[in-house]
Amino acid sequence: MSLRRDAIWTSLDTFVGAGLAFVFRVAVAKVLAPDDFGVAIIALSFIAVIQVLNEFGLTAALIQKDERELNDDMVNTTFTASLIISLVLMVATISFGSTFAANYFSEPAVQPLISALALSLIFAPFSTVSTAMLYRRRKFKEIAGIRIAATSIGIFAACVLLLIDATPWVVIVQTFAATIVAAAGAVIVSKWKFRIKLDRNQLKQVFIFSGFVLTNDVVVSLAANAGVFVLGRLANPASVGLFSLATYMTDTVRKSIMSILNRVTFVHYASIKDNPSLVRKAYLSTLSWNCRAVFPIMMCFVLFGPNLVHKFLGPEWENMGTVVRWLAVSVMVHAAGGTTSTLYKAVGKPGIDLALFTATTILILLPSMYFGGKLAGIEGVAMAVALTKLISTVIRQIYLSRMIGRMGRQLWNIITTLLLFQAPMVVLWATGSLFANRGSVVVDIMLMLFGLLFYALLEGPRAAPELAQRFRLSPIYLPWEHRQ
Repeated sequence: MSLRRDAIWTSLDTFVGAGLAFVFRVAVAKVLAPDDFGVAIIALSFIAVIQVLNEFGLTAALIQKDERELNDDMVNTTFTASLIISLVLMVATISFGSTFAANYFSEPAVQPLISALALSLIFAPFSTVSTAMLYRRRKFKEIAGIRIAATSIGIFAACVLLLIDATPWVVIVQTFAATIVAAAGAVIVSKWKFRIKLDRNQLKQVFIFSGFVLTNDVVVSLAANAGVFVLGRLANPASVGLFSLATYMTDTVRKSIMSILNRVTFVHYASIKDNPSLVRKAYLSTLSWNCRAVFPIMMCFVLFGPNLVHKFLGPEWENMGTVVRWLAVSVMVHAAGGTTSTLYKAVGKPGIDLALFTATTILILLPSMYFGGKLAGIEGVAMAVALTKLISTVIRQIYLSRMIGRMGRQLWNIITTLLLFQAPMVVLWATGSLFANRGSVVVDIMLMLFGLLFYALLEGPRAAPELAQRFRLSPIYLPWEHRQ
């Protein structure tokens, strides 16, 4: 019941907070030209990598520690080390990093934006330690309130600026304000009394684990922003704006949905890490629920995304349509790959995750993105993302099976069943293409809603049999499935 309650609060946090941020980002893209939007995204992407360095994997390190290992000295040492790291990174980013970014992207306008965002790094130590303490105490309700408040206040501040002048600074103000509010809220709610202290033994214990997490998170952040870095170098801010918005619209949905269970199951995996059978069961359950939610939404992007993008955002964003399709496919592959990264970290083996992700990023993602961008622009980069995601997913599943036991047949049943249940959506889209007014946004939205309704009728009774029994609905079991 505790896990379900935690997931409910995390869901509220995700759908409200991330939903508001999603609507705000798309609305800003509609107001700003792709060039201006691209400049803001370049600044955000550059600072995102710096923020990963700033956190240094310390939140995960504090959460992962057993109760008998955690004490006040360890927490205060972590805070002090984080404070030192933040000060150094803030000064370095303002002094050198912002200039380097401006020269690398040949875009002077990003320098003041990055310098402004660098000031927010100083709030990370307070947020890192306080949030970790709240997670350890399973205060998901309080965390949800903090995140929603931070997002709402950040958007409000940005909207005020938007009314005054529509510039890339709108996006920067939203991010900066949300960071400050989130840190302040975490400190107030956690009631942790910070002390300046550096204990060498405690520092060693924390940094052994956080070092792996940090390196992994840096690679993940570089991979997540690689499209911006490649296109920013090869093309122009407009291409960056198109690609980044397509990525945001698809991958943000995936992150929001999967983070609901990931944040909860990280704690859960850590508590059962010595029992492979329980870990395997929890992993399959998490993967199944993530795919149930991600697949139908991404199918909407694949089928209806290009037309809706053109109609809603305007002709200057039209080239984003095909990119959305490829990225939606990559998101479906990612969801089908499960939560391997979360699992590896929770069971205390971040090195495996680091090695796999680093290898696929360096050997596959970056080269394929570069050559894809050279040959086919933003579409080539999007195809490279989908290809890398597929190869990475297969490799990760092979290694995971060695750790917690084989589950290939179960994974195949889950994925193929959920893909087959997307058939009504495809039929409706094809029918609409032949007989309806395909240029109409209203028609597309109606077809999507009907498709989602058919999917819910097919999958709902299987996902929630107790609720289905109450309404006398029978789940559909396919011939190759096993009843659970």
